[in-house]
Amino acid sequence: LKKMATVEAEEVKLLRFDPFKSSFHPAFWNAVTNKKLEEWKLDETPKDVVGYYQNTTRSILPSYFSLDFNSLDPTFKVSGNSFVVHGLLYVLNTLEKYATVDKKELMTDIGKQIWNDIETKVWLKNPSLLNRFILIVHMDAKKYLYDFMIGFPALNVSDMFFTSEAEPFSKLDVDFMKAIQHVCLEAQRDLLPYFAILKQDNEYVLKKLNDPICETVTEDKIFLAFADPSASSKYAGWPLRNFLKAWKVFRPDFTYVRVICWRYTSFHSVDQPTNSLLLHISMQSDKDAIATFLPIVGWEKNSEGKVKNVHMDLSAQMDPNKIAQSASKLNLHLMRWRIVPELNLGLHWQTSCLLFGAGTLGCNIARCLGAWGFGKITFVDNGRVSYSNPARQSLYSIKDCIGGKKWKCEAAASALKDIYPDMEIAGVRLTVPMPGHFVDIDIEGKDAQPFAEDISRLEQLVSTHDIIFLLFDTREARWLPTLLSCLHNKIAITVALGFDSYLILRHGFGCGKKSAAGDLDVQSTLQSAESSTSASGTNLACYFCCDVTAPGNSTRDRTLDQQCTVTRPGVSMIASGLACELVTSLIQHPLQGQAPVEKPDSGANRSCLGVIPHQIRGYVNRFDQWNLTVERFSSCIACSEPVIDQYKRHGFRFVADVCNDPTLLEAITGLDRLKDDAKDMLVIELTKEKMIRPDEKLLENWKNQTKSSIKSVEDRLLLDEVGVEVNTGILYNTNLTAFSVQQQRVRLPIYKNRDVILYLIEKYQTLIIFGETGCGKSTQIPQYLLEAGWADKQKICVSEPRRVAAVTLATRVAEERASILGHEVGYVVRFDDFTQSDKTRVKFMTDGILVREIMKDPLLNQFSVVIVDEAHERNVNTDITLGLLRKIIAKRPELRLIISSATLDAKEFHNFFNINDSDDPSRNTSFILSVEGRTCPVDVFHLKRPIPDYVKASVITAINIHRTEPPGGDILIFLTGQDEVINCCDMLKEESRKLTGYDRLWVVPIYGALPFKEQIKVFDSSPSGTRKVTVATNIAEASITIPGVVYVIDCGFVKMRALHPDTGIESLMIVPISQASAQQRAGRAGRIRPGKAFRLYPESEFDKLRPFTVPEIQRIHLAPALLQLKALGINNVLRFHYLSRPPAMSMSRGLELLLALGVYTRMLCNMFLYMALAIDEDGKLTSPLGVQMAELPLPPMHAKALLARYTAVKSC
Repeated sequence: LKKMATVEAEEVKLLRFDPFKSSFHPAFWNAVTNKKLEEWKLDETPKDVVGYYQNTTRSILPSYFSLDFNSLDPTFKVSGNSFVVHGLLYVLNTLEKYATVDKKELMTDIGKQIWNDIETKVWLKNPSLLNRFILIVHMDAKKYLYDFMIGFPALNVSDMFFTSEAEPFSKLDVDFMKAIQHVCLEAQRDLLPYFAILKQDNEYVLKKLNDPICETVTEDKIFLAFADPSASSKYAGWPLRNFLKAWKVFRPDFTYVRVICWRYTSFHSVDQPTNSLLLHISMQSDKDAIATFLPIVGWEKNSEGKVKNVHMDLSAQMDPNKIAQSASKLNLHLMRWRIVPELNLGLHWQTSCLLFGAGTLGCNIARCLGAWGFGKITFVDNGRVSYSNPARQSLYSIKDCIGGKKWKCEAAASALKDIYPDMEIAGVRLTVPMPGHFVDIDIEGKDAQPFAEDISRLEQLVSTHDIIFLLFDTREARWLPTLLSCLHNKIAITVALGFDSYLILRHGFGCGKKSAAGDLDVQSTLQSAESSTSASGTNLACYFCCDVTAPGNSTRDRTLDQQCTVTRPGVSMIASGLACELVTSLIQHPLQGQAPVEKPDSGANRSCLGVIPHQIRGYVNRFDQWNLTVERFSSCIACSEPVIDQYKRHGFRFVADVCNDPTLLEAITGLDRLKDDAKDMLVIELTKEKMIRPDEKLLENWKNQTKSSIKSVEDRLLLDEVGVEVNTGILYNTNLTAFSVQQQRVRLPIYKNRDVILYLIEKYQTLIIFGETGCGKSTQIPQYLLEAGWADKQKICVSEPRRVAAVTLATRVAEERASILGHEVGYVVRFDDFTQSDKTRVKFMTDGILVREIMKDPLLNQFSVVIVDEAHERNVNTDITLGLLRKIIAKRPELRLIISSATLDAKEFHNFFNINDSDDPSRNTSFILSVEGRTCPVDVFHLKRPIPDYVKASVITAINIHRTEPPGGDILIFLTGQDEVINCCDMLKEESRKLTGYDRLWVVPIYGALPFKEQIKVFDSSPSGTRKVTVATNIAEASITIPGVVYVIDCGFVKMRALHPDTGIESLMIVPISQASAQQRAGRAGRIRPGKAFRLYPESEFDKLRPFTVPEIQRIHLAPALLQLKALGINNVLRFHYLSRPPAMSMSRGLELLLALGVYTRMLCNMFLYMALAIDEDGKLTSPLGVQMAELPLPPMHAKALLARYTAVKSC
């Protein structure tokens, strides 16, 4: 740096400065006029005034010094990246006095004040004192004529400072530049106009000028820095002049200094300091020159070098309406001048917006569009202002509610006109026809004329506006505006609100066809940009493209809370702001409505305001936001060609037919046939291709399951009674079966977290995913990893707590991958290995099998990722697996671990797997990710008092639900064990035979010991005219997801293995469930629509339940688990890492059993009596007996008995 500071003689030239250029907002003159007339009158004494400059000037602009309507407030604090300058304002009463005023004397007086501050070192504490200004004004208040001169006092620095060529930051060493930039950004945040940068211990640190170290630091250890308003590549800004003079007086020993001209630019939230300069300045040491500060210069000059006198006639601008208009657009002009020079504000003024709905969204969006300078806004609404509206809808007041209540569209237009008087604003009272809302007219009669006129008027409104906002509360109200927007090639934006969520969606432009010939040149120009996008603007989905049913009357039978839009107050403001920003970015794009969806990192963003997404979905409850892209649906009920064609042919008659029969849309688009095909898919035929296994066996338990479609409900129920399987596959999420497999995957809630999951698994060794029921975590995460290349060289292991979960999930994933089960995706459960070592990349297995894998391969070298699913069940194998995996990831840093569940104490898992001994959170190895599920509201009901027989009560409750609730929702009953399930099913079948006048009941059991082909019946959808009742143990609580469930009956108990504390005997005990399990069971009712959960116990009992289920390792006999641990080489089982440490008594009893477990038998063939132990007195596993016992999938006592018998027979 010393070498950098050396200025060679032949390179030296006199340092020059870029002067300020004054900029006055018209509102400043309005404020001066008001002060003069009302307060100052004939007083000519100087008045304190405040101006400001910024160091964010773009390269094409001069160094602006600004004054606005706040400048007459001396206490005014500027915001943003602005730096305050205090000055004096002289308002002279006569033009003669203005012409003869002694400008030199006034300038000298202020210069002396600056010099005094320098000599007394006051400036070190407040460096802004170095910058002052003087403004002399004469005004004709009647004619709004103004004359002014402005000056920025600068001390004499003649022949004192010399410099070489300025060095741009872009040409500096990258590391040095980044270090300096970091310090300057810190000063920028504190709005320091002047500061110092010191080099200490090879680091650059920020120092204020009054820091004592500035008095002693040597010139090779310091950089002087200032906020530079200039954008010149050659000269520094005007504020540097007095700064250098003051520094030379403060440190006369300095002969040279390095100066940072800090120019800050942030574009698209990216800091760009490359306009900044580094100056190497040599200083003259002549004491006389240092002590001389006169003459004072700094008057703003004209092109001839004379003091600039500006004469202005503001008579046309001082009209209050024009001032308001100008003030409202100030921010837009500043945006264009200083940040986004490419911004075309003329497009905004030329664009007309049609707002369907003048409610909360309509008011907020209109206000925001006005702030962006849009020229025309039309409200369409047919409601009146109510007393509840002004609290949330910003364009209304209580006065609008009094005297008969004003029409919303008219009141909103009037209020907006008061705010933006120059804008063209209108309100249109019009009722939009909606599917499902009956239209009682004779299509060919005279009463059809008003309806036809409304349709014609509506179409004319859409055709004469550029942007259409769909803001109505109901889904069906958006249908006709969507159709018309598509027909007339208009930009359509849907904004919809939930309680704490929002959606902003731009519809695909036009009907999905190519643009007109006139646009071909523009499209060809942007062809390279479109190649890097995910979807073209003409192929995007509309609001209805994701639906497979026609809209209906959603207002029928609504309660008070359902009639009103219930949402958090801030949600509408967030959504409205985002919608307006999306529209603004869209019209700034060369293709406007046809603009493609652009990737943020593609570098092909054609809009000056950044990327343009398709959908913005936000969730305020977790302050989360996602950008999604969905392509147009060819059978859409609103924007598809068949629907558009029908409207073109039949006009208002077609609209009337749809209003009276919405299913007509399904027939036109083919959705009815699609839904029929989906029903036929409920019976899935397996491929007849031979599936090769490692042992060359076929799937014998699958080959006879393929049956033809059942023609009637009676046939199906009859086959079920005799035990014939009618569904040979697993069909998940039946409400999405009309879509392709890939469309189903995209619509799962976890899809929006795909990139986040892949990023986190790269960054962290352990990822804990807390995913709500139905989010798709079990089937999709393995596929995301497979697609990202995690199985290219190794495999992906997925551990499940139950056989049925491992088998069904593997089957579903193989189906989604379009591969044969056992090839790319397979499963391993006890007695059934359905994988191929050379082909299988994703292995589903039970947690017990995973422990066996670790026994064979202690470091799991064949796997790159291990997923422990449904970890909340916390059985003993799960806890042992987690403890072993913690040891493995410490040995294998490249191994990744994913823990997923619907209900778990995520913090406990995070602390367990976070191998970070420091307090630095950046070194964490574990991360928690929460994924929202697709759940609907669930009403929970409790009994008033306990009941003696919950099995019988479950049957009674199920029958009552079937009798009183509307058809279409299935019932799920939770009981404790196989006997209760069977008894309940028998009782339900008996009761169902007594029902008359109701749909049939189809009773399906599921429990762990049930054969697999019987278990998968629960995944089959109930036939038409039938309600399915699934009677299950806790196997249906989380391990599997049963489709179609709307009603849940919870007995409140579960059967668990537990160790008796006195006898030490382990048994199955019926105990109350935990609160987490109760919530999980209730959540099963909210998968497809709002559901109900009936708990067969009082609410007071729920409050007494444990928050979480006690881990199995803390309540069972530990001998089998300890034997497995010792087989894995863990001799000191007491110091093993347990997620939940077992009780000391259980550990002691388990070790005692293994030590005492021996076989005393009479050996044949004249052999002596012998004793064999599983572990020796040192607690180590014996060989061969202990090793052999651990290898058998049996409890220790059973394994010992089997081995003893085998040894006895072999010895004979």
